[in-house]
Amino acid sequence: MSATHWHLLPWMKPEELDTVNDVLKACTLADSPDEPGAPHRRHLSTMAISSDYQAGPL
Repeated sequence: MSATHWHLLPWMKPEELDTVNDVLKACTLADSPDEPGAPHRRHLSTMAISSDYQAGPL
């Protein structure tokens, strides 16, 4: 049996990272947040930083 899951690759300004993580974590815990392991297993994030990041519109 497998669980439905998503893989996301969002782009954002570095200063927006905490807000985006907070929103995504809230969404993943909206259903059955008290399920054993839910807070630790439902939202996993990894950050990759580009060395050529430039602020401003594309």
